[in-house]
Amino acid sequence: MQTPVNNQKAFSLIELMVAMAMAGIVAAAMFAFQQSQVKTYVTQETVVEMHQNARAAMHFMVNEIRMAGCDPTGNADTGITSADDNSITFTMDFAGDGSYQIDFDGDGTADYQFSGADENAGNTGENITYSIDNNGNIVRTDNNAGGQQVVARNFDALQFNYYDEDGNAISTSVAPNRLDDIHSVLISLVARSGESVPGFMYPYTNNQTYTTQESEVLVSSPGDSFRRVMLETRVRVRNAG
Repeated sequence: MQTPVNNQKAFSLIELMVAMAMAGIVAAAMFAFQQSQVKTYVTQETVVEMHQNARAAMHFMVNEIRMAGCDPTGNADTGITSADDNSITFTMDFAGDGSYQIDFDGDGTADYQFSGADENAGNTGENITYSIDNNGNIVRTDNNAGGQQVVARNFDALQFNYYDEDGNAISTSVAPNRLDDIHSVLISLVARSGESVPGFMYPYTNNQTYTTQESEVLVSSPGDSFRRVMLETRVRVRNAG
């Protein structure tokens, strides 16, 4: 006796192919979305790190340059000793009056405390140079201790501009007889991401020009895929003559 066949239909080959094609489209869209999220995350992390790096470098320079010429007794003959467009050297006498405290960040706690009057700028940390090296590192040199410290890496430019007490620009490099005229310093820097960063939907190309307040071009249309940020801060030298 034959079993009756139920009225059931199977998928045709065309229906299977359509279903597979639709599943492939959905999978491709999900993969593209996931890749976009990964690129977004990588870009954000890289940009945040670059901004932090730039702010840290600026923080170090601003705090120390502000103290250039510190001379409590008036006998140490301190001040800015060399002022070029991409380097600055200055001296300070922190221990000049026998007991001296410095609160760089204004939180009420001394960051540096010295004792023992010497009336000179011969101690560690009292003769400093900031500059940028050929590898794009901002470097702090302690000229008394004979050591160099890399403050931050991945910079395309570091520029110093100098101004007198009336706010007039002093041409760089500053002549020795005009060093005492420096009352403020404009610090300009361009930081670069540590690695190239892809675009979201299309390739990213950095064609931006980075220009200082004095209309000086620091970086012009690099044409690569590195992200960059420019920071500028004008520092009033507290102990200017």
